[in-house]
Amino acid sequence: MSWPIAILAAAVAGSIPFSWILGLLNGTDIRKHGSGNVGATNLGRVLGRPWFFAGFLLDAAKGFAPVYFAGRAMGVTGTFEIPPTDAWLWLATMVAAVLGHMYSPVVGFKGGKGVATGLGCVLGFWPVLTIPGVAAFAVFVATLALWRYVSVASTVAAASLPVFAYVAFGYARRFAQERALGNLQPEDILPEAAEQLRTQASAAIDAFPFVLVTAGIAILVAWKHRSNFTRISQGLEPKIGSPKAPHENMPAGDPD
Repeated sequence: MSWPIAILAAAVAGSIPFSWILGLLNGTDIRKHGSGNVGATNLGRVLGRPWFFAGFLLDAAKGFAPVYFAGRAMGVTGTFEIPPTDAWLWLATMVAAVLGHMYSPVVGFKGGKGVATGLGCVLGFWPVLTIPGVAAFAVFVATLALWRYVSVASTVAAASLPVFAYVAFGYARRFAQERALGNLQPEDILPEAAEQLRTQASAAIDAFPFVLVTAGIAILVAWKHRSNFTRISQGLEPKIGSPKAPHENMPAGDPD
């Protein structure tokens, strides 16, 4: 019953609309201002930049905490050699947290766009998605600096995550193979034995669940930003640092 409890806890944590709560604590319902989005970007637009960082960090934390502590409790952190069943169930905690954020029952099954919460989740998958998550965040920063559309940067970063995950697992397999061969005595390193050890090391490190789920999250992030892409195609989406169009009350692609 431990994994179902962890998944439920992740869904509950993800559904807490921290930015909306912070707005209410300041006497403002952010659903009635700016984009109407209950994420950190709209909070920052309504109350100021420091509140954006507060909302972003809280949204990231509610993704990180359930994923990381579930992994610790189940004994799957610190290694790439995760049994397939545990891998799928651990990933289910991330999906639950992100969906809880995107479709929070607290605010009428509406929510943010999942980027901050998703980032927190992937950082909690130590080490299998932590380094890929940091790399994807670097892609976000670079893309934002280049095109200045938050929606584009968020989607490109999300799309890069499964690629980085695949690469990370590839390096982990190579390291496991070298470690397995390194434990052999010189007289034991026969071609057949070496190949068998390489196969066993590769079989213990399965990237498929992590690549598939992160690819699905990327598709969901892109779907949540579809209205932003429509405005970009119409020339109506303001860039970061530029004034909003006079007839637009929507921000530059709230990532959350």
